[in-house]
Amino acid sequence: QSFTGGLLDPARRVVDSQWRQAMIQLRDSVFYCRHCSAENFYDPIALRARQGGAGFCWNCGQGLALPARMRIGNEVVVLECDFQLFPHHIDSQRLWNFDEPVGRLVQNPSNPSMWGIENLSPNKWTFCAPDGSLMDVPPGKRASLVARSKVMFGSRTGEIAI
Repeated sequence: QSFTGGLLDPARRVVDSQWRQAMIQLRDSVFYCRHCSAENFYDPIALRARQGGAGFCWNCGQGLALPARMRIGNEVVVLECDFQLFPHHIDSQRLWNFDEPVGRLVQNPSNPSMWGIENLSPNKWTFCAPDGSLMDVPPGKRASLVARSKVMFGSRTGEIAI
């Protein structure tokens, strides 16, 4: 759009907010190859075209494993080891706010194979397990990464897929 019709027609150019949203989506879709650690991108359109196959690493050519993900509204964020959740993700009134993280992915200290999202915000979250049971997640505590669970951040909810 920017580099074709928008070159000659100002009305077709991409505006700043569209660029920002595209870059945020790109940032939120990075995941690492388990073989060579190269950064790859989670692409739901390509995933559907491959009928659910994760594809291959651009760097080493090995098959990729789908990363854990969280859908928040219309956006999908990849839950990688360096994932951080920002106000931008969970509060529609604070778009593009990346000042301080409000959550991060952490390993369970007593079981490193288990991961969770630590609440770094001043507000309580609510974790909804797949069976519908609810648990408070106060600041400093974690919501476990469990497939088909949800984390309610207040006005927005994240749905976890593993």
